[in-house]
Amino acid sequence: MSPSSASPFETFCDVVRAMARELDLATLLPLICRKAVEATPAGAACLRLLEPESGELRLAACHGLSDAYVDKGPVHSDRSLGEVLKGEPVFVADAWSDPRVEYPEANRAEGIRSILSVPLALRGEVVGELRLYYREPASPEPGEVRFASLLAEQAALAIENARLIQMLREMRDGAVRRSSERLAAMSYYEPPGGCR
Repeated sequence: MSPSSASPFETFCDVVRAMARELDLATLLPLICRKAVEATPAGAACLRLLEPESGELRLAACHGLSDAYVDKGPVHSDRSLGEVLKGEPVFVADAWSDPRVEYPEANRAEGIRSILSVPLALRGEVVGELRLYYREPASPEPGEVRFASLLAEQAALAIENARLIQMLREMRDGAVRRSSERLAAMSYYEPPGGCR
């Protein structure tokens, strides 16, 4: 963490406040990545979501990574730090030679020496990961791992909130549409003779 950056507690408070006022994941998830970098020695961060059908970890947001690195190819959950999908943080001290790393040559080109990956979990099910990338060989302190895990939990909650809000909007829109259709049908209804 640089001397000018916020403390992990202040950063966590910023993320929680942002979640209370922002519903757009395209805004909120990059903010979580940026805050993770600001409050830790990591030089970059990304959030990836698990695609259950393919097993790929799809990029949802990132901060501090080049386009070339982001576009390096698909990230497969079974070949790239797959242990994180069991719900535990995974640390890679040497991202250039560890066999659990899917793209060591991309890490070398990007200058990434170490990686910390923590799970995004909803109700006990891992739905993705938060990765912190270190430009120097690193060994995160236990507090840093807990902090990254807390940010990952907040990202998972933000994703769940967005899904629930979308579901409520769809339900509301469906109810309005059905009510409109019923009213329209009633306006064409001619009561039987003599009834008013």
